[in-house]
Amino acid sequence: MAIIHIHLQCNDRFIEALPEGIEHAELMVESLVSQVLLELFNTVTVNEVTIKQAPLGVTLQCETDIDQARQGDLGATELLIENVVSQVLQELFDTVTVDEVTIKQLSSQREEIDSDSGEQRNQNAR
Repeated sequence: MAIIHIHLQCNDRFIEALPEGIEHAELMVESLVSQVLLELFNTVTVNEVTIKQAPLGVTLQCETDIDQARQGDLGATELLIENVVSQVLQELFDTVTVDEVTIKQLSSQREEIDSDSGEQRNQNAR
């Protein structure tokens, strides 16, 4: 499993035209990004979409499976995600600039919990 963080900036003309506002736009972004990432990965769960105005910024966090072939070159996978996400969101926002795509590989939920506990123990030891 892996967590993907995507930060991007968009043209905000689209948001102003939506009568439903930002919440509706977040749902649209979630749907579009899920669909395009499902073309790359077997499973995708979008955990969070946040849209902020002035300038319009979009932050996404999702969980996905990354197969062994893609694990070897996460930089290429990040670039691929950047390209497909920016292409699909250009249909909504016209102009999209991807600031960052990061992939954090999680080998298991247990390791994440152990890692978090270790960090807390280290901080308490100080």
